[in-house]
Amino acid sequence: MASSGSRQYNNATMSDNDKHLLDIVLEDVNDKFQTLIEGQTAMASVPEDIRQLKEDMSEVKGDIRAIKAVVTDHSALLLNHDQQLADMRRATS
Repeated sequence: MASSGSRQYNNATMSDNDKHLLDIVLEDVNDKFQTLIEGQTAMASVPEDIRQLKEDMSEVKGDIRAIKAVVTDHSALLLNHDQQLADMRRATS
């Protein structure tokens, strides 16, 4: 069995150059598979990230509703105070 680097080949008719080129191609393929595996591993956390974003957005929505309610109440109070001031001014004029 012929050997090139740490790989061994059964085909005795392959030239050393062919074996070298095959090693290069195999290394490239292995690198690409490794990249795919790393990408898949990174993608595994995406569903958890999305779930966390949904929870955060739900909290933000609740906060915005509370802020809107406070602003609406304050606006109503200000309008009421403005009306009371106008009434007082009319009463004193």
